[in-house]
Amino acid sequence: MNRALPAVLLGLGAMVACRSADDVRRDKADRIEQVYGLAPAEARVALAQHPELSEAASERTFLRVKEALGMPRLAPDDVAAFTQVSKQEKLVDALCAEPAVTLATKLRLGFRYDARFSEAQALVDAAQKPEAFQRAIAESRPEKLDLIRARAPLARMPLAAIEPAAALARVPQAGLERALARFAALEVDLGVQELDPRTIELLAAVASDPRQEDALAALVRNLPALQVRYVELPALASVAEIPSSTLSLMLERLGPTHLWRSVIGWNGAEDRYVHVLSGRPSSAALVSLIEEADPDFASAGELAEAKALVALDAASPDGHAREALADVMRARVPVDLLDQQVVSFLTELVAKRPLREAVVALHSAFGGWRPVPRELPALAILAEAPSAGPVARGLRTLGYDLAGRQLSAEEATSIASLARADASSMISGLHVVFPRLSVRTAAALAELDQLAKAGVTRDDVLRLDADSIQGPLDGAKRKLIAEKVHKSG
Repeated sequence: MNRALPAVLLGLGAMVACRSADDVRRDKADRIEQVYGLAPAEARVALAQHPELSEAASERTFLRVKEALGMPRLAPDDVAAFTQVSKQEKLVDALCAEPAVTLATKLRLGFRYDARFSEAQALVDAAQKPEAFQRAIAESRPEKLDLIRARAPLARMPLAAIEPAAALARVPQAGLERALARFAALEVDLGVQELDPRTIELLAAVASDPRQEDALAALVRNLPALQVRYVELPALASVAEIPSSTLSLMLERLGPTHLWRSVIGWNGAEDRYVHVLSGRPSSAALVSLIEEADPDFASAGELAEAKALVALDAASPDGHAREALADVMRARVPVDLLDQQVVSFLTELVAKRPLREAVVALHSAFGGWRPVPRELPALAILAEAPSAGPVARGLRTLGYDLAGRQLSAEEATSIASLARADASSMISGLHVVFPRLSVRTAAALAELDQLAKAGVTRDDVLRLDADSIQGPLDGAKRKLIAEKVHKSG
């Protein structure tokens, strides 16, 4: 038992040492709480992150600046900034000098400004040129600031928000109250921990101009990612020139698209784009239509794109460009980029119903075909004939296909001729009687057209011997069919 006594005493000594370390930390945290005005939990966190706060030099520095600038306490989010400032003796001296003290006092009285160490250098710089704040101090209106406080009671007035807040003095009281009510309805925050200077500037602008207020409301309602602090005032003033109903209509159409639903700010580029579309507001609806039809298309929000959309919208003679373009896009016209060539092609298709009908007819027959601008001359030939749909579908049974390739003018001429001759029934007859006869090339298509021009009909073909002709249709087979028809007749 006597041997165990030293071990017991050693254990007790360790426990006493542990308790002493805890007591020291607790005492330091209590001291930080007392000196800096931090809450108990805040003091413990501050001690863990910045143990130098417990040093006498840091305490003296804080108390000196606190007394000079009238600081109520050290804010939790200002602790790191204080530890940096406390290492800069010249900056501390400048904060406690008469110019900085005088300016901070005036701002506290006029704007309820509480100095922060994070703004130490900015405050010292402003104190060297106090005239920059003289007008703000002179214009301060407590009744206007009270409205702001009521809207954001917990938000501090930062140094950067002083001048924007002073500008509210020039805003009519009724306009400010109306703008604040609109901000509340739109769930626009003036700031959480601090008033946001950009938002205060925006508030002054919309309170002075109801048109800008309506424009901002349209932006916030229709652009889900928009952050009002990134709305540039000149761009807002410019877009407010567009009638509010027109602007709302366009933004409702643009808002759901890939580009516009990720817009976080409003600047000159967005403003110019929308101004171009405002010439024909319905053109804004074309963006979502093209996106849905072609996954490869991504709106770039560029001026050339806006002009292209307006041109497309204006191309419809009856004002139904969206419906016309929808017909075209169902034919899977590739529109990964709205360049001049593609826009010219789409404009022709939107403007001319026969062209659209030709495209739709071919695509319904040949689902793998994607019309491109280089095929416009061939499509124009086809558009001059009656509906090519029945003939195109009949040709598919003979093995003819446009998948993965382009329609040539020669092929379009033959198909158009077959459509004029109403040859779809003759084609179906050929497939029934000669199931192994094929028409896959432009040359074979031309031979088929010659059969139709020779007056061969479905009834003529059905009288012929079944499966007596097979393989690709050429001149010899075409003459053989004609001879058989002549003999059977």
